[in-house]
Amino acid sequence: MTLAWHFTNGMKLRDGTPLVVGQTYRHKGPLVMCKSGYHGSRRLIDALHYAPGMRLSRVELSGQRIHDTDKLVAEQRIVLWTLDAHRVIVRWVIWCAYGALLADREAGHEPHPDSWHALAVTQRWLDGDATLDAVRAAAWEARAARAAAWAARATRTGAAAASAAAWAAAWAAGAVRAAGVASAAHSAVRSAQNRKLTALVMAEHRRQR
Repeated sequence: MTLAWHFTNGMKLRDGTPLVVGQTYRHKGPLVMCKSGYHGSRRLIDALHYAPGMRLSRVELSGQRIHDTDKLVAEQRIVLWTLDAHRVIVRWVIWCAYGALLADREAGHEPHPDSWHALAVTQRWLDGDATLDAVRAAAWEARAARAAAWAARATRTGAAAASAAAWAAAWAAGAVRAAGVASAAHSAVRSAQNRKLTALVMAEHRRQR
C-alpha cells in the first residue's frame, strides 16, 4: 500500500468515472505508466506537475504497482478524502513567488516594486479585500515580473492554476540556482516547497472536516 496525491478536474476521473470518497477503483489489464492504471505521486509537489485541475485527493494505491521518479501507477486506488485546492494553490504560489523575489534581492538584484505590489494584491484577493480585476491590473503593471504574473494567473480555476503554481515553484528554484547555490540546495528548495504546500493542504483539510 502506498499513500499518494492525485489531482482531477472536478469530481470525475480522467475517463469520466465519478470521483467518490471511500470507493475502491480496480484496474483490469496491464499497467502502463501514463496510459493505463491508477496514478498518483508520493509528493504533493510532484502530483501538481500532472494536475488537469484543482480537485485534490488523498489516495491509497495498492495491488501491483510500478514506480517512476515522481509518480507511480497501481492496480487499485482508494480515495481517502478530497478537497478543492484552488485557493490553497494560490496561497502557495504567493509564498513561492515571495521566496523567489527575496532570492533575487539576496543575489543583489532588487525586484521592481510592482512585483511586490502584485503579490500583495493577490493576497488581498485571497482575503476577500480585492477583486480579480484588481489582481489582473496589478499583474499587468508588473508584467515584467514573472512571479507576479504567475501568481495572478493562479487566481483562475483549473489547469491554468496548476500550471501557474508549477511555474512559480520552478522559478523560485531557478532564482536560487542563479544566485550560485549548489544543486543540493536546489533539491532542498523543492523539498521546502513541498513541505509548505503539504502543510497548507493539510490545514485546509482539517478546517473542512
